[in-house]
Amino acid sequence: MSEQLATGQGHQANLMPRRPRHERTTEDYFAGIRRMIRAAGRRAAEDENGLTFLVEMKEELEKAIRLAVAASREDGYSWAEIARVLGVKPQSAWERYGKEG
Repeated sequence: MSEQLATGQGHQANLMPRRPRHERTTEDYFAGIRRMIRAAGRRAAEDENGLTFLVEMKEELEKAIRLAVAASREDGYSWAEIARVLGVKPQSAWERYGKEG
């Protein structure tokens, strides 16, 4: 057995070869998240704490949006460009995401 370890032919040699990693686009990644959120909504109806879990997810999503907006601003995007993506007026985008808080 120690000979197997010395030659690198221990238990690792018996593992199946890894499949090539499938590169996912950002669009694919978020499509998967959308499917999971819809499934979470269906499952929430079956659990007494389900709604609480969904509200917590909503709060996490809001934090993620704030981070993305901040990164967009650092990358030079204007409030008008960010507001267009958010579907609001630039002033509203700034009031919600631009103020320190």
